[in-house]
Amino acid sequence: MVLRTAAELNLIEIISKAGPMAQFSASEIASHITTKYLEASNILDHVLSFLASHSVLTCSVLTLDHKHVKRRYGLAPACKYFVKDENGGCLIPLLSLDKAVKDVRYHLKDAILEEEVPFQKVHGMPLFEYLGKQPKIHKPSLSYGLNLTNTTML
Repeated sequence: MVLRTAAELNLIEIISKAGPMAQFSASEIASHITTKYLEASNILDHVLSFLASHSVLTCSVLTLDHKHVKRRYGLAPACKYFVKDENGGCLIPLLSLDKAVKDVRYHLKDAILEEEVPFQKVHGMPLFEYLGKQPKIHKPSLSYGLNLTNTTML
């Protein structure tokens, strides 16, 4: 959920636009986000810190005085999958897949043990038939497929 929030707020994209070695504080990143919430940078710092603790971002700590520190965040190598490459591909659309598509992952075992098609077992119809009846998930799912192909094949 934290990575999805970062994607929805374009946090990784904000950092990447300044270059691969750029580092920003949470308040500097917050200045690129349209919000009226004055404490947004404090919450943003928690999000960024979490991503850094999982090696999605880098974090350097500056000691301002004996009581205060300032964290600056940059791109870790894993970010290459979350920033559009020269072909326009990245894995960000994966984070915004509809629940109907995500629910299928709980039935992958059935494909092996029971010779079932997981999507069809969950929704009672093949994927493309479902997409035809549920246009709200068609475009994001197609976008994810194209981005995944660009990211892994090229």
